[in-house]
Amino acid sequence: MTLGSSIAAELFTDEGVSGAKESRPALNRLMTMVENNEVEQVIVFSFSRFARSTSHLLKGLKTFKEKNTRFISITVMPNSA
Repeated sequence: MTLGSSIAAELFTDEGVSGAKESRPALNRLMTMVENNEVEQVIVFSFSRFARSTSHLLKGLKTFKEKNTRFISITVMPNSA
């Protein structure tokens, strides 16, 4: 995968919102950007920072794969390519 001519990063945080919720404002905004092909990769500290349930994680990984968005977990391998 080649990166575009510029690199931009944005931090998505849902302060005060339980990570157990599948619908969170910043997460929803991120996933909308993924759906619109505006994101090349998502980097998280661990899977649990993205999704607490296996089903929610798998749903997100499926979306990333369909949209060719790389998902990287810093502390948990494997990473998608």
